[in-house]
Amino acid sequence: VRDSLARFVPSDFEPVASLSDAWTSPDGGVHRSASFIVTGVSESLPVMVSQESISYPDADNNGLVIIKYVLHNQSLQDIDSLHFGFLTDFDLLGAGEQVGYDRDMNLVYQQSTEGPSVGVVGLHNVSSFKAIRNGTAKIGFTDAELFDIIASPSGLFDSGSSDDWLTVAISKTLHIPAGDSVEVTLGVVGGAGMLSIYENANTAKELYDISTDIDGDNHAILPGQFTLNQNYPNPFNPTTNISFELGTAGDVSLVVYNVLGQEVATLYDGYLTAGNHEFTWDATNNKGDVVAGGIYFFKLATSSQSQSRKMVFVK
Repeated sequence: VRDSLARFVPSDFEPVASLSDAWTSPDGGVHRSASFIVTGVSESLPVMVSQESISYPDADNNGLVIIKYVLHNQSLQDIDSLHFGFLTDFDLLGAGEQVGYDRDMNLVYQQSTEGPSVGVVGLHNVSSFKAIRNGTAKIGFTDAELFDIIASPSGLFDSGSSDDWLTVAISKTLHIPAGDSVEVTLGVVGGAGMLSIYENANTAKELYDISTDIDGDNHAILPGQFTLNQNYPNPFNPTTNISFELGTAGDVSLVVYNVLGQEVATLYDGYLTAGNHEFTWDATNNKGDVVAGGIYFFKLATSSQSQSRKMVFVK
């Protein structure tokens, strides 16, 4: 991290969950996660940031990494007009770097006279990009300058040739209700040329769409009828709370599954009255053993409908 004079300064983010062990999903993606809170700013921001990186070591998909951020509102009040930015400073070989932006693909890319090309593609809640000339000497920013960059989505996209570039992926303006969360996801791609960049950007979109379908989240149910809330905290260690609302009384099951769809733990299976309910999971399976760190899904089901959400257990 650099200050306004391009000097190293400590990060404004303090880790609250260390980098997890790697685990592999059915699509071959290798996942690792960590969580941070904001500590180095003058005004406290009650947001925990969970980061998950997904790389693909197989030969077909090793030119991309998907990075997912989940911003958790830890306060009792809604957060309005939150802005998120992802800054990259790729050091390419050769001189005269070129930068460009494909609006239709939601892709910013850099290429040089020699060596590989790189790019960043927006996958979820990324609305725009900015490119800034870094020049022959590293430049830095004040906190106010960084905020201005991500808070004004238009302008500042320079183009053409430069010795070095900074690029910034910018989220849309975010609203996070109290105790809720919002996701911002992007893909970092690389390749021997622009054809590879576009191929890997398209693959990143396809892989993200598939993973989103697997999650099976359903947020279309009206409040007061049948609502499964996101667990809190998430990621978690050692316990997390799962709450939901039932519009009518009846038989209900609340079950935890792993990424292979195998049942891990049954948290409840029986009759419940209408209204709000909450259960705690201590990251143990039905045998009482602590599970491995990684992604799990919890599913709420009645005789007529069901919802599921994703959660992350970190060790």
